[in-house]
Amino acid sequence: MKHLAVALLCGFLSSAALQAQVEQLATSGDGNVLLFHSRFRLQTETDLGLQGKIYRWQEGQWTRVAAAQDIGPAASPPDVFSPFLSMDGKVVGWQINIGCFLCQIIVVPPLSSEISGVSLPSTFPRGTVRMSANGRYFTADSYPFSGAKYLDAAAGEVAEVPVDVFARPVVREVSNDGTALLLITPPKDPNQFSSPGTLALWKPGSDTRAVYSENRVFGATISANGGRV
Repeated sequence: MKHLAVALLCGFLSSAALQAQVEQLATSGDGNVLLFHSRFRLQTETDLGLQGKIYRWQEGQWTRVAAAQDIGPAASPPDVFSPFLSMDGKVVGWQINIGCFLCQIIVVPPLSSEISGVSLPSTFPRGTVRMSANGRYFTADSYPFSGAKYLDAAAGEVAEVPVDVFARPVVREVSNDGTALLLITPPKDPNQFSSPGTLALWKPGSDTRAVYSENRVFGATISANGGRV
């Protein structure tokens, strides 16, 4: 019984360590490219501590693609997190929390994003970027200073997204045909504390089409072809 308890404990600790090291996975369509977030570092890295990092696995090799700044103790520590990747593995991005010591005094949008493999207009916001699987359609905001935007990168067309920018968590996922899945919340209740929001489908130039509004909505997503929510 003692040996069994030790084995179970070791297994639990190993599982917990693995979960802590590798999280927030994103893969290409063929599975040959993998991105993940970790606060640990590769054994060959000696210049980093426990700040957030984004790593890429491809062709049997690990590479670090991003690391958060180390600014010391902070009310909101800097981080790079939630990596995203197009199906062909060519468009790569992740979210950024710039961190702050005095978060009560907001002087810049706290959330940003980094993206490579596609050209976004310089005026297009970079906060909480969402991308379609084919790397063509994007939504983003510059929370808390302006509303959310929608971009068709192939056509270069930008549109306003009909959602409250203060709604958190963000729900504005985009399919490969440009259909956006939005969570439209009551103006005075963006976090759905008192009443549920409305999950809706939308494309620029069209009205929103409600698909659900009975209970609080979290973790909503849309299939790549837009056929399933």
